[in-house]
Amino acid sequence: MRTAIKSKTNKTDNEISTITLTYKKSAQAKKTLDFILSLGIFSIPKKRSPIDEGLDDIRNGRVYTISNPANIIEECLQ
Repeated sequence: MRTAIKSKTNKTDNEISTITLTYKKSAQAKKTLDFILSLGIFSIPKKRSPIDEGLDDIRNGRVYTISNPANIIEECLQ
């Protein structure tokens, strides 16, 4: 089993770590992961759909409109 750990500290000085595990599929590995998750210390981030990400972009103003398609390059560079 190979483990890669990346750490970063957020503004509240709580340490947040991302752990990526690579393993061969087996019953023992599944039971081990289930046990680790049952402790309540770790969580698996939920993947968001592209539609939800696009709706968040719209809500947060990260969408740009172009008034003249002929001048698309100039408007994008502004």
